[in-house]
Amino acid sequence: MTTTLAEDIDLKSLQKNGFLDIDVDPSLDLVAEIKRMKKEKMRSYWRIIIRNHLSRI
Repeated sequence: MTTTLAEDIDLKSLQKNGFLDIDVDPSLDLVAEIKRMKKEKMRSYWRIIIRNHLSRI
């Protein structure tokens, strides 16, 4: 039986250790996921920069 992420999270353990000790889906390409998240973060960053710049005009 597969558990969901919410079922795997032990909040006390998370607060104590500072990380989640859960199994990762072996079919997940971690490098691709990290690159995707970096790209998404940069898009968000540039949206904020542009929005702040335009609000000054």
